[in-house]
Amino acid sequence: MIRFGITPHPIESCRAHSHDNWEIVCYLEGNGWLRIGDYPLIEFEPGVIVCQPPGIPHSEWAEGNFQDMYLVTDEFLPPVTDRPTVYRDSMDGDFRQLMMLGLRQSASDRAESRRIAENTVKILFDLLKLWEESRAPDFVDRLERLLLAEYADPSFDLGATIDGLGYNRDYVRRCFIARCGKTPLEYLTGLRVGHARLMLERHNQEALPIREIARLSGFADEFYFSRVYRKVTGESPSATRSRNCP
Repeated sequence: MIRFGITPHPIESCRAHSHDNWEIVCYLEGNGWLRIGDYPLIEFEPGVIVCQPPGIPHSEWAEGNFQDMYLVTDEFLPPVTDRPTVYRDSMDGDFRQLMMLGLRQSASDRAESRRIAENTVKILFDLLKLWEESRAPDFVDRLERLLLAEYADPSFDLGATIDGLGYNRDYVRRCFIARCGKTPLEYLTGLRVGHARLMLERHNQEALPIREIARLSGFADEFYFSRVYRKVTGESPSATRSRNCP
């Protein structure tokens, strides 16, 4: 089974849903967040590609509007099959162009077009495999795992953690950007703000003071948390809470 699709026009959000097979999403425009089950929030922007596992509910929302393309198939498996994975398209938009080709060809009933669509899917997955094999050195994966495990700890020392890897800080920063598309600090901040946003959006967290949500999200200072949260999301923590927990 091969199914290409595209959101017909930019949208603000997409409610939670799931698929029986892997879904590959390529974001075309807009900046926002993707929630996949209980995994950490994924920030997306144009050029971000996400491999979403089957059977796990996922939802999206943006600061304004966003548009994406997607491929759902049971004929190939992505390089990493035990979790969602994120990639970034080439500067020339090779993945996006291949997705567009697959979309056009899959819409035709001609046997030749069907074969082109199938071959396009194979090339897309070969490209994902190539990107996965060319990931940054192992220490980047170790650092990412540490950030995922420790982001909610206000005492977590990012600088000391990077120094503990045994490499020059600037080299670690460059490799991390190549692997994740952002600096270690930006990645850590995204995890913390995403966690705080989830807590603010949940009705059963209404009784928690914002200073406690800040602490549970890895921020030792409530006022610094509020500044960072507004910078990332465009609104204050109290505004997020009021909008979701009237």
